[in-house]
Amino acid sequence: MQLTRGVWQMSLAMIISGSIGAFRAALWFAGD
Repeated sequence: MQLTRGVWQMSLAMIISGSIGAFRAALWFAGD
């Protein structure tokens, strides 16, 4: 259970950071 929870949190963090990165890239392209 602990291992599954750790993997889930890590994957969720990757998705969130990836979404933020894509959003900032979109804003950067739109601003340019």
